Amino acid sequence: MSSSGRHPWDANDPYPDDDDPECDHMDYEADILTGIATCSCGHRWTQAVEEIEGERQRQIAYDKMCEEWNKDRK
Repeated sequence: MSSSGRHPWDANDPYPDDDDPECDHMDYEADILTGIATCSCGHRWTQAVEEIEGERQRQIAYDKMCEEWNKDRK
């Protein structure tokens, strides 16, 4: 993966040669169903299987934390 957070071979990235110093491509939304990540600056790329699984695990952990928090509030 490049330092921008994008894969150099990703054909879905409309800006493959853009190394915009203004954006580090770290503020992005990941869709675990499509595997597409969309940066706040508009760049899009297909995530690797490991990245999708990592995001899925983060979402599972967040859901579990919310469940426990709701139980504590009752």
